[in-house]
Amino acid sequence: MKSFLRKAALVAACAAGILSAPTEARAWTGLEGPPYPVWGILPVKFYVNASTFPPEIADTAQQRLVDGFGAWATPECTDFSTQLLGDLPDGTWNSNDNKNVLLWINKPDPWPLELGPVDSVIGVTLPVWSPDGDNMIISDADIVFNNVGFCWYDSITNPGGNCVGGSPVDTLSIATHEEGHFLGLGHTDVAGSTMEPFYDGGNAIASIEQDDIDGVCALYPPGSGIPSCNACTTNAAKTECNGLAMGCNGQCVGIYNCEASCPIAKTPADYKACLDACKMQFPDGVKAYEAYAGCICNLCSKSCPIECPGDSGAGGSGWGEEPEGPKIEESGGCGCSVEGQRGKLGALAALGLGLAAIARRRRRR
Repeated sequence: MKSFLRKAALVAACAAGILSAPTEARAWTGLEGPPYPVWGILPVKFYVNASTFPPEIADTAQQRLVDGFGAWATPECTDFSTQLLGDLPDGTWNSNDNKNVLLWINKPDPWPLELGPVDSVIGVTLPVWSPDGDNMIISDADIVFNNVGFCWYDSITNPGGNCVGGSPVDTLSIATHEEGHFLGLGHTDVAGSTMEPFYDGGNAIASIEQDDIDGVCALYPPGSGIPSCNACTTNAAKTECNGLAMGCNGQCVGIYNCEASCPIAKTPADYKACLDACKMQFPDGVKAYEAYAGCICNLCSKSCPIECPGDSGAGGSGWGEEPEGPKIEESGGCGCSVEGQRGKLGALAALGLGLAAIARRRRRR
């Protein structure tokens, strides 16, 4: 079952029922397109709200959610991958918070009517995407599971299930299906595929089949796992480095603005002297500034050029020669560089792309 909401959000539901015989089988589909909506950054970061796990599966639900994503990342022909950032106790389905949350709705809370019939919609995936050049990029996706009209069990630890008061559904099976929508797949009519629109019980769709593999490999082929430098730093600023960015205020912002005003058109010596003066003018901002630089650079070393103070070469060391990523230290060291930025500026002068990403995000609000 599929239905569309406005604001470019697709509701993709795994619905219980009997599948009518199609007149002609069709292969995997995307959420829309082409161009098909996909994530621009891998691994895709997500949270769980463990406080919503149904009691019957509380001990295994998180692992089954991780296992479902793992099934999609297993084929050698795809670069798709995810990363669990942890438990988000207040996490809910919100298309504008830049947090991908997986959660259940439980009794006595009512099942939201806008998500579909309580007795037929087992899970709903809510991705939001928008154009980015020639591509359609997913920016947010939450998954909501229905523990109001259904009863959840774990077919791995409890094959028989112990459901009372609702139709039994297997956690891994439903998770794997909904996570297929999460990565950008629509429904298929190919019998036996995980992305069939109807769930007939049991755990047959817990493992992906060839049609599913064809889909994930087409959306995320080898080489798609390395984002552009700008995309990587923007994503890092919104996720792992967000706390450091929010703490980068006062003198921290002062040193950034000071360095941004240094006359890059002058000689490298003049430019470096200006940077050193900024560090002296805003000493309290240096430590926070470098911590944020280190977070951005260590996460994006494969996507961004690397520059090291003291290098005599013109192009820096290149990420391919720095498999462990740059290490930012207070005394200097390797750092990310903005493409086109001149000279070997070290950790502080290289941070502009990270704070610029934060600035762009704030302007969009």
